[in-house]
Amino acid sequence: MTVWPLQNVVLYSAPYERVYIAPRASAGYCVWLIYIAALLLFPAFLAYASGNLWIKEAFYREQPLVRFQHSMVFAVQGENKSFFWSTDPKLNDLNSNELAVPDVRYQELDKDVDGLPDELVIKAAFPAAGGARRVSFLGTFSYQLQQTVRLSMKGLVAVEESAGVAANGLTLRGTLDMRQKKPLRSLPEPRTVYDVDPLAFEVNSHEYYSKFGAPFNYGELLSDYANRNETLLLSHDIPPLWNYHGSKDSFELEVRLQIPKQVVYYVPSALTELKNGWIHMASFLFPVYIILSGFLRSIYTNQIVQTYCCSQLPYMNKTD
Repeated sequence: MTVWPLQNVVLYSAPYERVYIAPRASAGYCVWLIYIAALLLFPAFLAYASGNLWIKEAFYREQPLVRFQHSMVFAVQGENKSFFWSTDPKLNDLNSNELAVPDVRYQELDKDVDGLPDELVIKAAFPAAGGARRVSFLGTFSYQLQQTVRLSMKGLVAVEESAGVAANGLTLRGTLDMRQKKPLRSLPEPRTVYDVDPLAFEVNSHEYYSKFGAPFNYGELLSDYANRNETLLLSHDIPPLWNYHGSKDSFELEVRLQIPKQVVYYVPSALTELKNGWIHMASFLFPVYIILSGFLRSIYTNQIVQTYCCSQLPYMNKTD
């Protein structure tokens, strides 16, 4: 019996390795080639069959930077008279018979103090005697995205509401959303295709008079604007609130626009495509490797195909 301090203890173990060798022109070598091909092709096939190997369209959420550009058009139809005003002097000259200058106020509310406005408030007061039954408003807003997709554009918000009875006020509350017909591309340079004021036209041009003639009619203007790939749209959170109380010598329009995080659809870059494809293939590579390695080991160890087994034991030089 060996004394406990002198007993031998296993400190380290190394596997006993056996190597199977075969000529290139042999069945054993063909089996190895089939194993390599299956190890490369099976993960790719399974990743492709599972779907989403190549992402053609993706989306993310970002709060845009939106600001009012102070370019606007107002049209108010009262009981006895209509009123009109625009930031374009030439357009005011075309509608001088209905011209009335409102008191316009604008406010940006940054509720979470992150430097991005969360709500835009526009108020306009008209001297509308007898109240108003129909209100039209067009305003230009700048819209910027700065994260995955870089975009700088100017969009148009169009509002037209009517009531059966003349009122002295209207409150509109909604969310400003960007609508896309096609996904945007993630590029280093910002997209500036629509970075022009939709209400800005060259004075005395045919396009100017066809869209801003007298009387004011903006149907063609909105039709052209709707053909854009990216447009702005006011989605009402609550129905329009008409105010029928108080004096009807004036009419006040209040527009409150909420600016939440926007869902942006985009086309991923080539690097993102490769990364996503590799992740899908790698998720199938390990289990396929385990299964195929087990088959290969079984074929060689059981000598289903003829190979030569060699020991990898270290050479020991014994001297007498």
